[in-house]
Amino acid sequence: MIGNACRARPKARTNAAASTMAVGPWQIVVIALVILLLFGASRLADIGKGVGEGIRNFKKGLSDEPEGDAKGSDAEARTERKA
Repeated sequence: MIGNACRARPKARTNAAASTMAVGPWQIVVIALVILLLFGASRLADIGKGVGEGIRNFKKGLSDEPEGDAKGSDAEARTERKA
């Protein structure tokens, strides 16, 4: 029993790469400032607007999916009539 109490426990290994590659709030601020300097405020506003419109159109396309399927079957029917 005494021998077991003196035995040192192995240290838990930590992932050194994960802890050094973590992005903190200061790194995010620095990255944002560099992007702002590279592109400028007006260009970033245009990029944000474009991304927002793209997401909006994507969501609209997902909700309009059943109508798109019906149009696709009409197009197939037209090609069958022509043949």
